[in-house]
Amino acid sequence: MGQALRHPRTPIVLDNPGVTVSPIPWWGSLAVIIVGIASWVLGVQWSITGLDEAGHALVYLPLSNLFGLASRVGKM
Repeated sequence: MGQALRHPRTPIVLDNPGVTVSPIPWWGSLAVIIVGIASWVLGVQWSITGLDEAGHALVYLPLSNLFGLASRVGKM
């Protein structure tokens, strides 16, 4: 994880069968989470159901990617 923070453009290699590179970098996941939080808040503020649900997805899906990525990198 320290290497990812020092060199954010370096892809993180996962230890799956074969060598696999994460499809989205950690900073990309954080950007999607920020957009998701904004859309979630705007959806609740203006009572827009579709935007609210999209905000949920934009927050929870990248979080699962980040936690899955962190658990795989920690095992290396």
